Amino acid sequence: MNKKKMKVKGIGEVSLVKSKRAKKLTLSVRPGRGPRVTLPKHASYSVAKSFVNNNKQWIRECLDKIRETENTGKLYDTDKIKITCKHDLRLVTHDKPEVITSVREGVIEIKYPGFNDVKSEKVQTAIKKGIVEALRKEAWEYLPERVEELAGKYGFKYSKVALRNNKTRWGSCSAYNNINLNIQLMNLPAHLVDYVILHELVHTVHKNHGPSFWSHLGNITSDAGGLAKELKKYRILYF
Repeated sequence: MNKKKMKVKGIGEVSLVKSKRAKKLTLSVRPGRGPRVTLPKHASYSVAKSFVNNNKQWIRECLDKIRETENTGKLYDTDKIKITCKHDLRLVTHDKPEVITSVREGVIEIKYPGFNDVKSEKVQTAIKKGIVEALRKEAWEYLPERVEELAGKYGFKYSKVALRNNKTRWGSCSAYNNINLNIQLMNLPAHLVDYVILHELVHTVHKNHGPSFWSHLGNITSDAGGLAKELKKYRILYF
């Protein structure tokens, strides 16, 4: 792939990437990567630059949403609050110099030196580490089994299940029918978790979001369109 960078006032750096697989210009804005235009090999970079300039407002709105998500839940300074579906947060001072994170028996316990402020970056980083560990634990206890149940119920075949702390997607299905799920699904209502799983299972049959895909998904969910809209109300946090 050929790549170039351009700087846009009020936005910053935008990546311009030529791809053999691209059939048209596409614009995306993702956490950790920033704005990116993918264009066909034969397209000129000047066309991509015009495309960016014509979509400045949309890019700004996406960047604002990402910054808001990155800032959401950054500060945890309250003891014994529900952090995940099954885990509470417990903050404990101790006389050792290090910050210790442990996840056990429904509790994310953070032990930190009494001379440290709980709002300090060091303690907050430990808390986020504990949250991710707790979510991963809950996800492995529930999601693979639930995928198997739903696949069996509706007659889908898949290769394997992978769980990750993804920053942009609730789930995906690979070309080899591997189901990839976000551990942050554990903070969604159960019916939306099932929707995401079924969405990816349908991709084992239909690899795109064409009419056949939505028809198939609609046949096995009560309201695919409504569930998709409801899912958009939830944000993936940037831990």
